[in-house]
Amino acid sequence: MADPGNTSYWPAGWDRERLLNSQATGELDGLSGEQAAAIRAGMVAEIGEPAYQEILAEMGRRKFLADKDEQRKGTQAPTEPPFMETMRLYEARGNQPWDPWGFVVYKSPEILDEAAWKACKQRFAQILDETVDEFRGYPGLDQVMERMRIEWVEDLGVADSGCAAVARIASRDKKLNGGEPMLWSSSPDPGMHHSFCLYITPSSLHSILHSPLPSSVPPRSNERKEVPFVVAVSAQAAVGGEEVSGGQSETGESPWRGFFNIGVESLLTSLFPIVADDMMSPNTIGCHIRGEDVWMDPYRFGVFKPGLGFGTWDGRVRRPGT
Repeated sequence: MADPGNTSYWPAGWDRERLLNSQATGELDGLSGEQAAAIRAGMVAEIGEPAYQEILAEMGRRKFLADKDEQRKGTQAPTEPPFMETMRLYEARGNQPWDPWGFVVYKSPEILDEAAWKACKQRFAQILDETVDEFRGYPGLDQVMERMRIEWVEDLGVADSGCAAVARIASRDKKLNGGEPMLWSSSPDPGMHHSFCLYITPSSLHSILHSPLPSSVPPRSNERKEVPFVVAVSAQAAVGGEEVSGGQSETGESPWRGFFNIGVESLLTSLFPIVADDMMSPNTIGCHIRGEDVWMDPYRFGVFKPGLGFGTWDGRVRRPGT
């Protein structure tokens, strides 16, 4: 459908919808420099610079989705998922396969809306499922994912809703089963025994329900102003540090808190491979994450800064092309 406003800047046969798809179809490259400049000037005059930037973002999103679709149709062999590589190396040392493997997730007692909680769990599962889409077809992936488990703990049994309380409860539950306080599952399954449990607060629930699905935007794109996250809680949270309660994070001035925000899309492909085989200590993984920042991976620009985009732990924000 053609634009209802001024259309004098459109080349013959073009309208806003065609422009939105032009990166994905390759038609954008067929415009001359003068035509592209005329479209930009006309749209900025008509709808303003912020709205025009949203148009550009949507063009990039559609190209990303089209490219993903082409990749799925292609013949290129999928690569080994990071979590399967960790499992392969673990088993090569003579260990038994992790069955099950995954995370223990605690629900904040401040979350009272059961409908929202049910929707949160469903979307959480959807995000995890989408994070392995790029590896679909890799030998053994389906069998490994059948063993993946999220162990939900929906009643803390205490009124305290802070991370210190979650760490104490997780440690207590493990001690009752004869294990060490660093190991989080209430069952003896080694694949659930690692240095973090997960905690969903009201703010992380909101982020899961209302952030764009990671599959809908290019990875590491600063078009994203919010990402779905949970709180990764280590045993050190039981002995100090500021709390996350009602979604409030600390000021960034305190030392290692024992917990930090982590993107849901990073749980299987980034966090699990690190913690499952004790490749890094909790402090090494998360000591640089401050305030409401979200850990996405251990590499450069692996920190998401809400409202800004991807950046580094020392405050730099990723710029286009970097």
